[in-house]
Amino acid sequence: MANYCFADLPEFVQVQCNDYKVGGGSAIAFLETDQTSITDFTSASEWNTAIAAGEATVVKDIKIDFPAGSPATQENPVGCGPENIIVGFDFTLTYTDANVSADNDAAYAAINGRTLHIAFYECETEEIRVIERDCIVTALPATLPASNKQFQQYTVSIEWSSPADWYPVRYTAPTGIFAD
Repeated sequence: MANYCFADLPEFVQVQCNDYKVGGGSAIAFLETDQTSITDFTSASEWNTAIAAGEATVVKDIKIDFPAGSPATQENPVGCGPENIIVGFDFTLTYTDANVSADNDAAYAAINGRTLHIAFYECETEEIRVIERDCIVTALPATLPASNKQFQQYTVSIEWSSPADWYPVRYTAPTGIFAD
């Protein structure tokens, strides 16, 4: 099957001295989808303005899991070649939050089922990844473990879809917004 995209193949960069990125996410920001205050995601001033305007909110001291996405496929319209082709990806980011309180119950109830954009903080690299796609938030009420040796916690799932060539943009985290 011919591919008529005619895009040059990219150059890849080799990581030197085993300096591979590791996991660990500890904060997430929810952003209104039509927010316009933040044009520079590295600017603490712009983040503070968006937070003060109610266009963004940051949740800290959480544990994030962002696994690989799932390919979304479609039947190949061409008779020769693979049966299916990739048309995009579906993603699910989940996190747990042990900051359980009546105020946070109300906050999660207010964003549950909403379509928002997000940014999440990678604590080991001090970077954020910004997802400016329609993300659906599912926030479950806090658990009540049987043991007093376990924390109550919220479980939040955020889902979105993307085209096959989309990746979240990485930025240097703005000082004082995602980590103290």
